[in-house]
Amino acid sequence: SIVITSTTVVLAYIVSSFRSSNKINSNEVVRQNGNSAISQFSRMIQFADSFSGANTVDNDATYTSPCPQTGGTYNYIKLRYQGQDRKLSCNTDGIKIDGGSIIDTQRVSVAAGTCSFTCSQAGSSVPPVIGINFELSLGDSTSAPEKSANIKFSTTVKMRNL
Repeated sequence: SIVITSTTVVLAYIVSSFRSSNKINSNEVVRQNGNSAISQFSRMIQFADSFSGANTVDNDATYTSPCPQTGGTYNYIKLRYQGQDRKLSCNTDGIKIDGGSIIDTQRVSVAAGTCSFTCSQAGSSVPPVIGINFELSLGDSTSAPEKSANIKFSTTVKMRNL
């Protein structure tokens, strides 16, 4: 009886340790992807050569520039970075630069309705302030809790070189 109880306690400890390890790994995968995306977007926005505008749809003819003083919410930002025109996108389709994903879409996904930019600008001669907001998920509703993770990411960046 004592041997069975001891074995049960040891097995419970091992299973608990394994689940904790899986949860830590799940959180780390999401955190690495989110931090990388925030870093890439922030760098491009902060050191942009110029700002071309923001939009809620991918339509080159209707980008808003300057951004409203009161701010607005968008899914696309166009800017010039290191001499090249670049398009940043943040929506349910993913987090992308020039159409290429900057997250590991095999492992994480953008939580529906959470990915957007905010943009406010006091005037055309003042650099815009861009907010970056999204939530990344690992796993789905059928995944065990220790194999899933959701983390929100958010930052605000002011363009420097304008």
